[in-house]
Amino acid sequence: MAKNLMINCASCDARNVREENYANYEKISINCSTLLTNPEAKTIMSKLPFEINCASILDLPEGVELRSINGRSEIRSSDIPATTPYYLLVNGSLDIGSDTQKQLESCVGMRVNGSLNCPQSLYSNLKDAKINGSVNVYPDGAILLKRNAVVDKTFVLRAKKALYWSAKRMIMVDPELDVEKLRDKGARFSSKEIILAQSKAESLLDLIDEKSDIIIVPDGCAVILDDLDLDEMALRRYGKQLYIIGDVSIHGDPEVLDEISYLTIRGDARVTPE
Repeated sequence: MAKNLMINCASCDARNVREENYANYEKISINCSTLLTNPEAKTIMSKLPFEINCASILDLPEGVELRSINGRSEIRSSDIPATTPYYLLVNGSLDIGSDTQKQLESCVGMRVNGSLNCPQSLYSNLKDAKINGSVNVYPDGAILLKRNAVVDKTFVLRAKKALYWSAKRMIMVDPELDVEKLRDKGARFSSKEIILAQSKAESLLDLIDEKSDIIIVPDGCAVILDDLDLDEMALRRYGKQLYIIGDVSIHGDPEVLDEISYLTIRGDARVTPE
């Protein structure tokens, strides 16, 4: 009777494979997301009946730890530096904070299947970095906000004398946003695009990085970061001035358009013939 072995796991470390341990198997199947090997292991496995089904193969020297993370991860200056070498595999997004040179010293390489946010001074010094996604390099010392960051009256309460950075956009349309308090606290802002309420635009401009794209919307305009069914219920929820970053569908009652005083759609608009 054939003696078979099946190995199912997220990551398989085959760097210490020994020929004598597997010589009696007629079929050895490895099903994993990531396979760790080295030249010695490859030589041994080529002599044996291995069948490998994996998403990626990493050649790592013996003694290098694999750190695999799914989702969002962050390397901060307050993290305890590693004392042994490691390779970082991230399936998601990775934020590298400022002043993290010590935390990265033991990192021999990284693969990010997603997005990377990294300080400008550190990006060129990353060891063996492979990024399958977007790379956003931000100014050193900046405080990282969400990709769609809202700067409102609550934000002002916690604001510091610092540059705030967002990889995608910032939204500053809160009518109660106190620009003078932001100025007094020394807050500054940088992003690919920043959406401003019309009455706040002039007073905010000198707090914003000149490289940021500025979009000005009417006071009282709601910025919606999602697809929307445009009907009476939506108008009751958001008002009659809408800036929609998504697709819009209008069903049934086309007269709803007559009630709107401002409308921008950054997506597809689906309407009935009427």
